[in-house]
Amino acid sequence: MTSSSRKATIALWGASSVGKSTALAAYSGHYEPKWVDRADANTLSTERNLRSLWFSLKKNELSGGTSSATHYEFRHVDGGSIVFRDMVGGVAAKPTARADVDALRNEVAGALLFVDVTRLGIAEVRQSALNALAELGTKPCALVLTKCEAVLSEEEFGRFTKSPLSCEQIGSLVLPSGLMKRFESNAIFPITVYGWHNNMPAQYLDEFGRFVPFKIEPSLVDRPFEFAVERIWKAFP
Repeated sequence: MTSSSRKATIALWGASSVGKSTALAAYSGHYEPKWVDRADANTLSTERNLRSLWFSLKKNELSGGTSSATHYEFRHVDGGSIVFRDMVGGVAAKPTARADVDALRNEVAGALLFVDVTRLGIAEVRQSALNALAELGTKPCALVLTKCEAVLSEEEFGRFTKSPLSCEQIGSLVLPSGLMKRFESNAIFPITVYGWHNNMPAQYLDEFGRFVPFKIEPSLVDRPFEFAVERIWKAFP
């Protein structure tokens, strides 16, 4: 298949509130990837939908969750399309979520598996990634560790990103080594959509225990999506 006709769907998989949609919105809005053909109608529609979420984050507002599987299609400047399938987070840990499981088996070329580092102690959070790995088989995938700003300093985050598999614990964060060793080192991506402001996490906890953005500055959010383009889309037959 030539690049002009190549169309691959890549799953964004993870439990509720892990940050799949916000990461994609930050990637599109903050990084403005150069491979995206912004003259394409499908791309324009996708970026319009993501822009409202990105602007909300920049205005220090929380976003809503994903209520149904959403497909975000981008046209590549070299031709062909990349579709990110943002699945419903609430069913990520349930093997009975047939539509999403069937998509992993039959629809997608690969996946980005999102895990919230603030919830690593919850078995369901880790299990959602393990369920996805079981269904993906040999399809390429990467592990995305979100919300690092909530538990790591900028310096700790920098050390962690350089060699994720060499760390069993960094700061107060105990890492899921069993899960992480299922991935190659260059397919593990610690990220932060909120980042840090004045050496403090760019967020605060509201009365409901939710992290609310405050003067966010994303860091390394582009890396897993660039992996998706280079290692999944370009390798798709």
